[in-house]
Amino acid sequence: MFRQFMIELDRQQNPKRCFELVAAGMNVNERTANGMTALMKAACFNHLEVCQMLIDNGADVNAVWEDRLVEVSNTALRMARRRGKQAAIDLLLRNGAIDLAPDDAEVFRPLTVKS
Repeated sequence: MFRQFMIELDRQQNPKRCFELVAAGMNVNERTANGMTALMKAACFNHLEVCQMLIDNGADVNAVWEDRLVEVSNTALRMARRRGKQAAIDLLLRNGAIDLAPDDAEVFRPLTVKS
């Protein structure tokens, strides 16, 4: 089911099939062989309905993908930010994504407020 879901996201067509696969029991936190989650991919494509549906069904908005090809850690938020997908960024932040330092290219460092 997960593989079919990722193919449907690649096609960038009607998200109906993605909804059906999740309703049929697809694990929303499953990962590709190299570690990407469905939410990460949906955020990259700015598929807002799919992102929200995944979150509503328990997708981890702060899941980390250790991408060995580019030697960097990614989250859905970071991936959306790199691609300039502002609507996806806003949706992820509203749903609890941790806002990381945008200039931190290699290491995750949560933003903190000094008192």
